[in-house]
Amino acid sequence: MNMQFLYEDGQGHVVDENGVELMDLVVDEELFAIETISSRSQFLKNKPPVRPSNPVMHPVTDERTIEDVDMELCNKRRYTVYSDEDKTRFFHLFFSKCLNASAAARQLGIHIRAAQRWVKRYYDDPESIFEKKKKSGRRRILGEEHKQFLLNYIDELL
Repeated sequence: MNMQFLYEDGQGHVVDENGVELMDLVVDEELFAIETISSRSQFLKNKPPVRPSNPVMHPVTDERTIEDVDMELCNKRRYTVYSDEDKTRFFHLFFSKCLNASAAARQLGIHIRAAQRWVKRYYDDPESIFEKKKKSGRRRILGEEHKQFLLNYIDELL
């Protein structure tokens, strides 16, 4: 054990026996010993899984069957075109039954975002609900002349 005597130098400073000024904070390193509670591998081992791991195992076969589907066709978005009758039934539920857009859409099997878009268009301009959208995008490159030429050419080959 190391014993040290401290003195005041008359100007409000604390000094040791050699006249060296001491710091304000004295830290005893032995009071708070730091030790490792767990490691990362122990944490990961004891951590509960984020979601239950119940993988579904499907048998794998090398042969392709007739029912196989081309994946490029599956990745295409499917657009649903709703009729004016669908919109009329939706607005009947929306106004007469006082349902919100998502509840009325669920009852009729209409996509919720489509129904919400209809309601927004209705509140912006009530007359625009049944207007059909103009086709957007690039015009067709082949005109009627090109189409007829290709049909005649194919008929000649067959």
